[in-house]
Amino acid sequence: MTPPSRLTNQPPKPLHGEQTLTPVVLASCHYDVIEWLDPDWIIDCNKMQFIDRRRLRPDFVRKEKLQFDIREVDRTTWRYFSKYHYLSDRLPGGFIKMFGLFCGEDQVGFVCFANYTPYVNKKVRMILHMNRLVIHPDYVGFGLGIRFGNEASRIVWDRGYKVMSKFSSTPVYKAMNSSACWRLKNVARPHKTAVGGSMERRGGFRTDVKIYSFEFIAARMPKKRGPPEGSPN
Repeated sequence: MTPPSRLTNQPPKPLHGEQTLTPVVLASCHYDVIEWLDPDWIIDCNKMQFIDRRRLRPDFVRKEKLQFDIREVDRTTWRYFSKYHYLSDRLPGGFIKMFGLFCGEDQVGFVCFANYTPYVNKKVRMILHMNRLVIHPDYVGFGLGIRFGNEASRIVWDRGYKVMSKFSSTPVYKAMNSSACWRLKNVARPHKTAVGGSMERRGGFRTDVKIYSFEFIAARMPKKRGPPEGSPN
């Protein structure tokens, strides 16, 4: 039975040696969130029990895993992600390849690789620029964006293309600049002429902002392994 004092007093004090944090009390009718929230204690109204989980922490291992895989997709799936892109809701024209990030059968990410210039010199690899990288808001914060972009770039590289990337998003720049498999090639601030449209999310380029250009270095990628698996940190 639940000790009456547990229901009327403040939440249990931290055990000796534990860091004191601001307590947060959450109410839910779902049991499947317990493993992810990993709470210190639970008051189960259905079972009329108080469960102290603080001593479980050193040995706690999350059983459920999130497993993701990358699949080639067509342009029709872009409509589910276009409204979340920071710059444009349109795909670039010309020769493009598109990939989706899937969690089970649900597509949770989109990325596109596009050739911006005519492919003339057949002795060198065609350049494809990675763009339109979007992770669905429900999965943001897990670090999936840069991992998805890296793995998709490896797939494109293995198919015989040179992979470049050009972004004006500061968070994307920071993620790529801290990744070993991307090399910063140029930082520019275009002026006057707007290429590809205006700032009304119709074009693929911006003016009067910093544009960061990167080159993908496949040799710096970790060795291939199975589909990325793990739980959010």
